[in-house]
Amino acid sequence: MRGLSIARSLLICSVAALAVVAGAWAQTGTTSLRGTVTDRTGASVGEAKVTLDNLSQALHREAQTNDRGEYEFLALLPGTYAVSVEKAVFGSLSREACNCW
Repeated sequence: MRGLSIARSLLICSVAALAVVAGAWAQTGTTSLRGTVTDRTGASVGEAKVTLDNLSQALHREAQTNDRGEYEFLALLPGTYAVSVEKAVFGSLSREACNCW
């Protein structure tokens, strides 16, 4: 009977430890990057291609601006990113060292 009690206690402790480890693993922090693409007059630029790169994390994402020129990248790991925007009529623009924390 005592052996069964010890085995049950070990099982309960193992499950509890696994739950704690899984909970700690799920606590990774993420951030997001949102912006609006405008031209020199301040008018929004819709359907522009926005590219986000983080070479140290080997991450590359692309988005397209909506009709209000807005874009967003969700669930990013904190770090330093390069952002570039391009639209056929306007050309392209890049910004290095965009810090997302």
